[in-house]
Amino acid sequence: MSIAKELVDFLVGAGLATAAKMHPSQIPATNLEQTDMWSVVAQGGSISGGNILQWKRTQRLLVTHRHNDGEALYNADDALRAAIGDCLALPSYKVIRATVNPMTEQEMTGQKLHVATWLVELQIISKESES
Repeated sequence: MSIAKELVDFLVGAGLATAAKMHPSQIPATNLEQTDMWSVVAQGGSISGGNILQWKRTQRLLVTHRHNDGEALYNADDALRAAIGDCLALPSYKVIRATVNPMTEQEMTGQKLHVATWLVELQIISKESES
């Protein structure tokens, strides 16, 4: 399973959004009929580590939230930060450190749609490498 899908499942389980409103590996279309949509897209990363048995990876993920209410983005910022702060494990990875960079907000000119993005950085170890 992809790291984006595992993070989406974690965020859904943490109550950030329902599974229908959270999409892994794709940015939702800017359809004004749908609001309160989330996406998580992997942005690459790096590999490091101390020995052959325990490789450490840094994975960057772009989290996007769009809503027709700009104030809702600020509430989403607080909720995302709280959820990521509690992320200690994913099904395939142990999370050593989780960082949420500051939110960037954009208003879609001419539309009543606001978009927020965050870069989430996870330092992870594959659970397979732990054994």
